[in-house]
This record gives sequence, C-alpha cells and structure tokens, in this order.
Amino acid sequence: MNTEMKKKIDKIKKCLDLGASANEHEAARAIEMAQRLMHKYGICDADVALSGIGEHTSDDTVQMKPKVYVSQLMFALDKAFGVQSIYTAKVNSKGQLKRHAKFIGERQSAMLASYSFDVCLMAIKTARRKFASSLHKNCKPKTKEARSDAFCLGFVGAIESNLSTMNITPKTDELIKTYIGKNYGELVAISSNDTMSRKRSKAERERVDSSFYMGHTAGGDFEIYQPVSGKETSKISCKRE
Repeated sequence: MNTEMKKKIDKIKKCLDLGASANEHEAARAIEMAQRLMHKYGICDADVALSGIGEHTSDDTVQMKPKVYVSQLMFALDKAFGVQSIYTAKVNSKGQLKRHAKFIGERQSAMLASYSFDVCLMAIKTARRKFASSLHKNCKPKTKEARSDAFCLGFVGAIESNLSTMNITPKTDELIKTYIGKNYGELVAISSNDTMSRKRSKAERERVDSSFYMGHTAGGDFEIYQPVSGKETSKISCKRE
C-alpha cells in the first residue's frame, strides 16, 4: 500500500471510528462522510479492512533451499504471533539474489514475528558453530552437517515449547488469506534441505538423535517475551539465561 492510499484509508477509518459515537447525529454524519470518501477514492469495505494487515521481511537471509529447522522456526513464530510466514527472494545491494522469511498479519504482530525470527536465527547460528566445532575432526562433512542440522532442529523445538499459541479471530485469519491472495496469488511450495532423512547406519542415526537432544537442551533456556494479549508493545526481547 502506497503512502497516498494509506492517508486516504486513514481518513475513512477515522470517520468510521466516529461512527461508533453514542451521539446518533454525530455517528450518522461520520458514517455518511466515510461513505462519501470511499466513493470519491474508489475504496471498498474490503480495502479498509485489509489496511490493518501488513508484512515484514527478516533482515537475516536463509539458504535458497532452506533448512528444515528454519521452516520449523517460521512455523513456531506463526503460531506464537498469529501470522502467516512465506519465503521471498530479493536482490541485495551487490546484485545477489537472497532468500528471506516474510511474515504477514496484523502489522504489529508481523513486525514482532520478523524481529523474533532474526534474533532466534542469530542465536541458533551461534550455537551451531559452537556445536560443530566440538565434533571430532575426523567427522565427515555430510555427517557433520546432518548432526549440526539435527542440533538446530532440537534448538528450535525448545524455543517452540516455550511459546504459547496466539489465537486469532476467524476474521483476521480470513483477512490474512485475502491479503496473500491479492498480493502473491497462489503460493508455490519450496523444498527444504533435509540432511537428516538420509539413509544411515544405526550408530549414525543414534548420533544424529543425540545431536537433536543436545540442541533441545541448549535451546531450553532461550525465551521469547511475547506481547500480552490485549496489550501493545513497541519492542520485543529475547533472553538467554
């Protein structure tokens, strides 16, 4: 939505807010004004309703074929903030195509989900490097990658277990779907880079499983402070004990 359109919709929303006045005459005038403005600008009820829905893109980038734990983190944040995440790609200042996570929902929620994604992903990457450096030097690259991915998935699982689910209204859910359909059309699924499902020996599977539980333990004290229902917050913080 461009700035000019936002200004027009804001005018209409102010009139609609006044339309809830206890004074019947003031309410009638305000609603009439809102209708006149909507007719003048060619704006319908759906446009006004959708104005409360927005999107926010993560600063951090992910692989073009994202890891499973990245998709799982996005899914966890979707539930925690009542948003819908998608993958997007854009060209950076160096002319390189980079993939990002994008969160769509009520504007404040989308911003908080995106911010949380960046903070969580930074913590996961830091923990991953530390874990990978602890593996035996003779560990094969593919095995090292699989165990590190399992560690990260466990870390994300711990984050998810510390989050509560934000229940959004059916109306908000429908608005998010409408917004996505209007701006992105039919979404295409992106395959994840799943290094953990490869065929392995029993001993290798046990080591991968062990890595998952180590990640879950490492992420157990990582906590996201969510906004309390009904209260706004201008910033969200994450805590690591």
